[in-house]
Amino acid sequence: MSTDPAGVPIEPPARPGDPTELLGRSVLAARTQQLLRTYGLVPRAGLSRSYSARDRGLEIAADAHGTVTAVFLHFHGDDGFASYRGEIPGGAGRLSRRSALWAELGRPGESGEAYREKFLGDFGPWDRWTLPGCTLHAQYGLDGERLHRITLTPPPGNAAA
Repeated sequence: MSTDPAGVPIEPPARPGDPTELLGRSVLAARTQQLLRTYGLVPRAGLSRSYSARDRGLEIAADAHGTVTAVFLHFHGDDGFASYRGEIPGGAGRLSRRSALWAELGRPGESGEAYREKFLGDFGPWDRWTLPGCTLHAQYGLDGERLHRITLTPPPGNAAA
């Protein structure tokens, strides 16, 4: 790592890559602020628990201490978000289909059938993988194939606090 004239280490410029790098980081840390700017993530107001980049299909949630606890990748234009176009973490590629996730990540550790929430309506099936560095939860459409949203969280036993 290079240093400035005073000998202070200079962080390399961030570039959009794997959004899991935000998990467990404080939104107040200089490196996290740099990543938030790079991803175009904007807080709702001031120190926020929610940051979003609607044009990139990306959203994060932080706990009351400002630690990033979840990253959401949107794929079907819900809630005003464009479809996420980046690489799906864990080496899952870019195809937003259940069959593509299974082909790249293997059989998920957990899966669930389509279900109905009383006030929210119908939801398609879901899959969950524990990957190095995160848990990836994929929610599909009612067709069981089209990816709607990915939620990335710290792996079990390593939850951001």
